[in-house]
Amino acid sequence: MTVTVQLTAQQTAERLIPVLRNYADKFAGINQDLADMYIQLASGKGWAGYGLNAARLICLRDTLDKPASAIGQNASGLLEHAELEHVTWIELKLRLDEFEEHCRFSQMMAAKMVELLKRHPDVASIRKDVEQTRYKAPF
Repeated sequence: MTVTVQLTAQQTAERLIPVLRNYADKFAGINQDLADMYIQLASGKGWAGYGLNAARLICLRDTLDKPASAIGQNASGLLEHAELEHVTWIELKLRLDEFEEHCRFSQMMAAKMVELLKRHPDVASIRKDVEQTRYKAPF
């Protein structure tokens, strides 16, 4: 027999805060890697090894997008509708804002990298490698 545990809004918020922090860190790492690659590639310093790694990061970001959106919607709903302790509300709002900013920036960086990859001299080979996984390459 499965027992369903009902959490209060306060308990749910307290569980979401570290999740938001964790995924904000994940998106921040993706952002940094994509930004570093973008600067390298846009400056014309060479593609050696970057094309496939950029594609991997774009696919990872895409994989995280839907679950991340659901986490953000849950946190937003709690902020708007639940009665939370004041300090919990402030921290949840702070973590949600940070999380959403990293998500938006990663979306922008992924779009910029897709545009660069479309111009990659070996784009067909990179696309073929990516599509051996479960992803359809967006370039």
